[in-house]
Amino acid sequence: MPFDLATWRAETQQIVTEMARDPQAALARAGTNTLYGMLLGSTILPIVAAYAADPNGALVALMGVAGGLGANLIANLIQRKYDDANALALATQEAQGGALAPLYKKLAEELEVVPLAERALAEAGQTAALAQLREEIKRLNAPGRTHNLSIGDNAQVGTAIAGDVHGNITSTQQSGGVNFGSGNTIQKMGDVVAGDKVNGDKVLGDKILNYGAPKPADTGPEHTRAQIDTLTRRPRVLEQQAAIFGYNVRPEV
Repeated sequence: MPFDLATWRAETQQIVTEMARDPQAALARAGTNTLYGMLLGSTILPIVAAYAADPNGALVALMGVAGGLGANLIANLIQRKYDDANALALATQEAQGGALAPLYKKLAEELEVVPLAERALAEAGQTAALAQLREEIKRLNAPGRTHNLSIGDNAQVGTAIAGDVHGNITSTQQSGGVNFGSGNTIQKMGDVVAGDKVNGDKVLGDKILNYGAPKPADTGPEHTRAQIDTLTRRPRVLEQQAAIFGYNVRPEV
């Protein structure tokens, strides 16, 4: 059976269910005390296992989810970085900081690993672990400091600017009547605020208008295969050079 996203999700669910039976033992294997970090790391375990039997299928599935974020992980797979190590501990460490952290977060979202874990922990009666996981996620999702100033009923200004501002300013079209001070009123769609802001210095710069949405990324099979070939070419050449000349030669790709 070829490895695909559906298989990846099913195997991730099995892994998470097993972890939920004994969370403390799983944390010990992962070498961490954070359930969320361990869950992030667990997302690549099916990929590591699949790569040993079906490298192409594993890479296609990975690229389909991760896109360009998967480049470093592909290099690690080709170099067999996870084969002779505690894959869960290594992946958990990667997931909590460094270049691969955004990839693990994306994989966790696509595989819905947190909802899977919440259900598995609840079904296993692991109430303390479930509370710990939710507290970890709550801390991670805590909003940063914001400064909001409400103006009337139809608008909100999110950041106050103190002093002179040099550079470009992005302007967003909006509707509604908002008075920002003498002579500075948005009355309808398309109006732009000009002049001095209230109780402050003049804001100087060009207006930038953004139109339309970006073109969707190409995720077709031909494009995916081309990406995989590009991302794996250098590691393959390095392996060939290492086999012929040893590992201390200067790579020539």
